[in-house]
Amino acid sequence: THNFTINFTTPMKISIGCSAVGIPQPVVEWRFDDTNVIVRNDSVQYSLISDVERNSKDMFEVTSNLTIQTPVTDDTGPYICSVTSPAFLTVVERTIHVIVLVAPTFVSSPKNATLLQTTQALLQCSASAAPVSFIEWRKNGAALPSNNRYVISSSSVATSNIEGRPFITSSTLTIADSIYTDAGVYSCHSINAIDEVTSNVATLVVEGLLTFNIVYSLYV
Repeated sequence: THNFTINFTTPMKISIGCSAVGIPQPVVEWRFDDTNVIVRNDSVQYSLISDVERNSKDMFEVTSNLTIQTPVTDDTGPYICSVTSPAFLTVVERTIHVIVLVAPTFVSSPKNATLLQTTQALLQCSASAAPVSFIEWRKNGAALPSNNRYVISSSSVATSNIEGRPFITSSTLTIADSIYTDAGVYSCHSINAIDEVTSNVATLVVEGLLTFNIVYSLYV
């Protein structure tokens, strides 16, 4: 298996190829993810070009090149070049694993919230990325630490069992006992090896409880 990684942040074509020599002429076939047969001009996404020549030993040399026109994350996975000998019915396969790396994109952003002080504040966001991203919470543009005051919990789940497909990272910011100073503008910042992006912002408003005193005087 040969691993070939591309970075989709710079759109580009990618070509992978294999070759075979034999008598009679070998038959070359490409499959994606070990299930789908890729044929010539099956879509605008793929282009398959094959070339056949005779070498000095009068054997057939078959070269097959598969081009992915505009790589997207769904193109991540194993590409299998299968070579069959019509005479001996033997099959030889080689696998090239293509991984399309992408910057984070937010699936959900934190929402505006208004609550009373001393109640719990809960803000959530999630981002998709390949490779997996790390999410940082910010208040008024400054990074928030995860501590007893601000509890940050995050988890990542793969979107597929195919190696290299994007991960969804979800993060929750919990403020257990909100006070006036917790009011502000909150956002998520998602970072991976390709790039970093910021979510839409959410405004947290913390309102005070209404209190009053009764003042009286006693006259005799």
